[in-house]
Amino acid sequence: MRILIVLVIIAGAYLVSQLNYFNVNGIAVIGNEGVTDAEVIKLSEIKMGESVFNVHPLLVQHKIKKNLYIESVNVNRKPPDKVEIIVKERPLLAQFHKDAKFVVTDSEGMVLDITKKEHQVTLIEGVTVTGAEKKKTIELKETQGLERALDLLNTTDENDLFFKRVVFKGSKVDAYIYDELKCAGKYDNVMSADRKS
Repeated sequence: MRILIVLVIIAGAYLVSQLNYFNVNGIAVIGNEGVTDAEVIKLSEIKMGESVFNVHPLLVQHKIKKNLYIESVNVNRKPPDKVEIIVKERPLLAQFHKDAKFVVTDSEGMVLDITKKEHQVTLIEGVTVTGAEKKKTIELKETQGLERALDLLNTTDENDLFFKRVVFKGSKVDAYIYDELKCAGKYDNVMSADRKS
């Protein structure tokens, strides 16, 4: 008898959850800047009109994280008819030239994109890209090139500074604030000044 009562309750709960009252009527995307709401919703594969209870947060999070620009995702069902998707994007830090394209990386040097479109992040010049594959660390011919570039840019980011472009010339560096306005000197001196900012 108890099993029958439990089955009736489960069946009743399922039927109630499938009422039109609980159909998804709105999806809110929060925290995105570079990735559009439409892109996040498309990746989520949530369909308007499906039951809010048929949205599986962990599955949706996994689908959205396929976009390399997204670092983390949190999905919340908001009954009766809303879903909230909170995203945290990876901070774009640098871009490098390779074969007439831009290789865009995050703060750890992981390649997020290889594109013809220039992004609004610092362009690193004076280094040679030998390997660039999405989801992998960019490879440079210069042994300390990546470490120096990321260290410089992460330090400037921490101090709310921005260089439009950075040109490495051996042990020297030209860090351009504007097209013609630059900080120039030995790498260690530029880093030291940057840390004091």
